[in-house]
Amino acid sequence: LARAVILAGETGGSLVVSMQRLAEYYESRDKLAKKVKGAAAYPVFVFSFITLILVLSLTCSIETGM
Repeated sequence: LARAVILAGETGGSLVVSMQRLAEYYESRDKLAKKVKGAAAYPVFVFSFITLILVLSLTCSIETGM
């Protein structure tokens, strides 16, 4: 993608504009990736916590013979 944008900018004589658009694209992509990681963090935490509780409860019930 970057190669094509740079080539188009060189060919069209607007390399600066092409580079700015490319920078904006990569910045927005990074921002979206951070949002996705942030949104996924809470469900992963909840799933891990529930799994821990389940394992502990099963372990305790096996040890007590219930």
